[in-house]
Amino acid sequence: MPCNSEHMSRTAREAESVNIQTLLHEVGLRSRRPDYYGAPESLDRDTAELCSWCRENDVQEQSLELQIWWRDHQKHDAKREAEEAKKKAKRKKALAKLTKEERKLLGL
Repeated sequence: MPCNSEHMSRTAREAESVNIQTLLHEVGLRSRRPDYYGAPESLDRDTAELCSWCRENDVQEQSLELQIWWRDHQKHDAKREAEEAKKKAKRKKALAKLTKEERKLLGL
């Protein structure tokens, strides 16, 4: 079987990391552009940092790419928060059905 370079392709997480780090560079939170693979190990932290920056600043003064990312990110956050609220309500409803003894057994 001949050799190939499939193992060198970026994963989705690496590609997203490159995107986030490029946007962080755009707003001045990174001194250099990311390398080809980005930093997927810090993607969640980097995303939170960019989100925080966007909340505190006017993204309308930034690139269209950042504006689109921010719009999509806000939609995703709203959806996630709504799902978490539904889960919390379902959990509360389920816990209300337990007897005092059952709650004690579960350590609640």
